[in-house]
Amino acid sequence: MAFDLLADPPVNPPSGLPSGDLHLRLLGALVAGQIAPDALRPDQWAGLSDLALRHGLGPFLLWQVQQAGCAEHLGAALLPLRAARARSGVQGVLAGGVQRRLQMALAQAGIATLWLKGSALAQTVYPSPELRPMADIDLLVPYAQRRSALAAAEGIGCRLLPQLFDGTESLKHHYALQGPEGDTMPGDKVLVELHFRLLGAADRLLPVQALDWFWRQTMPYAAAHDAGPRMATLRPEAHLLYLAAHALLQHGETDLRLLRFFDLHRLILSTPAFDWELAVAGATALGWTYVTARALLWAQHYFATPLPAHVLEALAARRPAHDTRAHVRRRRRPRTLSEQVMYDLATMGWRDGLRAAQRILLPPPAYMRWRYTVDAPWHLPTAYAARWRHMALDAWRTLRRRGGRHG
Repeated sequence: MAFDLLADPPVNPPSGLPSGDLHLRLLGALVAGQIAPDALRPDQWAGLSDLALRHGLGPFLLWQVQQAGCAEHLGAALLPLRAARARSGVQGVLAGGVQRRLQMALAQAGIATLWLKGSALAQTVYPSPELRPMADIDLLVPYAQRRSALAAAEGIGCRLLPQLFDGTESLKHHYALQGPEGDTMPGDKVLVELHFRLLGAADRLLPVQALDWFWRQTMPYAAAHDAGPRMATLRPEAHLLYLAAHALLQHGETDLRLLRFFDLHRLILSTPAFDWELAVAGATALGWTYVTARALLWAQHYFATPLPAHVLEALAARRPAHDTRAHVRRRRRPRTLSEQVMYDLATMGWRDGLRAAQRILLPPPAYMRWRYTVDAPWHLPTAYAARWRHMALDAWRTLRRRGGRHG
């Protein structure tokens, strides 16, 4: 095989999960409908339900159980999944209200908008919107119109949350906002990520100019059971590339979350005429052939995602010199916070890296008050001291670990 999934063994789940890769594959097979739910004993469901909830797959697992007619048989074992689906449904209604208001405000301002990840996938590739939980809603606006888009969002009551790199937009890829307070629905419980870049501020991963490719790969969609405004999202092929890069370049394999790969699985299954040639061409142009193949293999590993025989070979054959393979592999290794920060700084130019390091060491007071819940001004120095102590301890642990590795 052209790509080395077997040569690179599956990473362990994040600490705290009571299961290894075998349990994750069992969960994937249940969610993908490859194993009948009644093949498991009721006493096995407690651990699987917990695993599904941790990986964002609880509502869909419940749906599969219901589709198989096993819900009554499992009884109380499904209560956590039922609660998760109910929460997802409520959050989806709240998010949908904020999404419609934002769409209309941005359209009135003449700003093109693309809805990303769960904001669009829940409505387009899942059987029912509440089956795809989301912590926030994501949208992309043109880089040149980012400030106008922020003003339009604030104009309907969205509130800009403090960020580490406030005032230095070259170091950011989105504005973080809280939804507007609603008269009938609490939109302020919805977090909004207004993106003007897709993969952080590091041009080495995705230059601003490369965003033009994504803006040429769009399609309209309508929210399910909704007479609201028409919206736009990425074509399935472009969305797949972005989701793959988001999972493995931005988060990395040590931050394993099965929902990210299940999104790929659903995209492929729900697109009858998936244009693999477009996906391969886009991955080649963006330097994402390795990351795309790697993400597809993970989807296949956990969910038996069907892939045409030629796709992986085509991605390997067309890999450009500027491909992000080295970045994917570096993200695969568990690292301390200090190692993570140093690597992220290295992906920036030296000027941006210097400014980012300065902000990391000495964040703005507004960010510190928000991040550390500082209620009184005289508590602010204590918050800075706690931050620096944590950073120093992490740096010391990093040095000791490296010393032991090379000793």
